[in-house]
Amino acid sequence: GSGAWGDLGCKSETSPGDPSGIFSQRGLSELVRDKPNCARPQGSTVFKGLDTEDKEEFYQLDSVALAFKRYYLWAIVALGLPGNVASLLTFLHMRSLGSCVVYVGVLAVVDSLALLEKLFLSLMQEHGEVFTPGACKALIFLANAIMMYANWIVVALATERLFAVCRPLAVSVYWTRGRALCGLGILLVVMLVVCVPAIVATVPTDGGFGCGMRPDLPDLVLAWHWANVSLYGFLPCVLLLVINISIITRLRQARNKQQQLCHGHGPVSRRGKHQTESQRQANVILLVAAFVLIILTTPRCALVLMRHFWHPEDPVLKARLRVIRQVTFALSDLNHAINFFLYFVSAKHFRSRFLDLFRSTKSRLRRLSSRETVHHKISDSESCRYMMASRPDSIRSGRNVGGWDDSKNVRTGVV
Repeated sequence: GSGAWGDLGCKSETSPGDPSGIFSQRGLSELVRDKPNCARPQGSTVFKGLDTEDKEEFYQLDSVALAFKRYYLWAIVALGLPGNVASLLTFLHMRSLGSCVVYVGVLAVVDSLALLEKLFLSLMQEHGEVFTPGACKALIFLANAIMMYANWIVVALATERLFAVCRPLAVSVYWTRGRALCGLGILLVVMLVVCVPAIVATVPTDGGFGCGMRPDLPDLVLAWHWANVSLYGFLPCVLLLVINISIITRLRQARNKQQQLCHGHGPVSRRGKHQTESQRQANVILLVAAFVLIILTTPRCALVLMRHFWHPEDPVLKARLRVIRQVTFALSDLNHAINFFLYFVSAKHFRSRFLDLFRSTKSRLRRLSSRETVHHKISDSESCRYMMASRPDSIRSGRNVGGWDDSKNVRTGVV
């Protein structure tokens, strides 16, 4: 639809092919600032049949949506970027997790890129920058590809964990880190190819203040709409549910078999316990990340589908939906920011390794600071010695040459 301000020539709808909320809906206050002709439409048909109370509710909801959109992303970026960096550094020191380290490490990098690009696009809109056709095509293409790729990395990690549970002795042979990187590279190429229709269908809207879909290609827009929603949310969520249920079932069966085999055969070796604990920690990391991904992305995809089939005409109802839409944007963006905190809370091995890394880094900084202090003291001492050594013998011996003779209080030396 053309949005609540369609009769005024002030579109404010989010692109239907953008379930991740890259170009979130622009509120009335923002449109008034960017477009002088979009003043509050008091006499417009937008508010036809509304009383004063409904109009006030409309403006209040619009202001809430705009303020929420303007500030929530900064909080998520401030929360997510340091966490993703900490996750990457911690997993690089967790060699025992095998190929799982590759997936969670790449996921931390991709999540950071998704947050940075979302912040960049938000700042462009905030400062009223005009999007050219090429900029719209490139930004929408990259944004959708990156966010799809992040969700499918979790699916790839789940697949690796399922293989590790089903074939624990073969996972280190067949699922190496090199093969994991190769698989992630192929997955990235697939995501880029899938998002090619976004290049064709995306055009500037709102006079260049936003990006949307071409109205003259309804079939392509509809196909891209369904492909985008399915690949971003629904298909990864369904696969993660199936894989996680399979992993949980297999783990229970394996635990029962292990208890039966160990009964009467003595304790398990220390190495076997360490390997079992490492695999258990990797499974916990996957299960927590997967279920949180499902919870945070499903509302956004459901709302996009609902908006595709339901077009309310009541302005107040539209304003309420706009607030809900901004909340779904925040949830989907939060998916790229909280993995570190999920790992820290749910995985004991990750938590202890991160704390060890933090302590070692802190001690290194202290040693470096103490070394610099000692170095400065030595340098100052050597400078003083050099200055004393470079003075004339007459000065070092206390004689005055060309100066004042303190004993006679008269000027001496050569005139």
